[in-house]
Amino acid sequence: MNNLLHYFKGSFAFALVSIAIAAAFLGGAKAALIVLILGILEVSLSFDNAVVNAKYLATMDDIWRKRFLTWGMVIAVFGMRVIFPLLIVSVVAGVSPFAALHMAVYDATKYAETLTSAHVLIAGFGGAFLTMVTLKFFFDKEKEVHWVGFRWVSS
Repeated sequence: MNNLLHYFKGSFAFALVSIAIAAAFLGGAKAALIVLILGILEVSLSFDNAVVNAKYLATMDDIWRKRFLTWGMVIAVFGMRVIFPLLIVSVVAGVSPFAALHMAVYDATKYAETLTSAHVLIAGFGGAFLTMVTLKFFFDKEKEVHWVGFRWVSS
């Protein structure tokens, strides 16, 4: 087990520094606890993606594996956690993406209110997307294991 932990030294160090910065600059023990909980939540929610990605990575050439990991990280981390919320606020507030970025940096309260006002739109889109993924999974007649017993009628 100790042999495997050395792979995570950098991750543990980054987590501890992040928690310390939150405690020092964002609100003491309460902020540190929030950062810790969000970190655990992020790891647990990302684990299932890692398992699915590993399945596809095993079938890729080395060059495509590296591209997938590099660009996938950039898109998942930067794109979906920075760019996408900025675009949502930009559309909802009717301002440019740069104005939304300015709002996020200099008027966090207004940015949060604008993003929160789009909750129904975001939840509707997310719900529709997850429903589509779920239906594709459960009713895909080409998969080998079926969780929902349904006989497909051939014409």
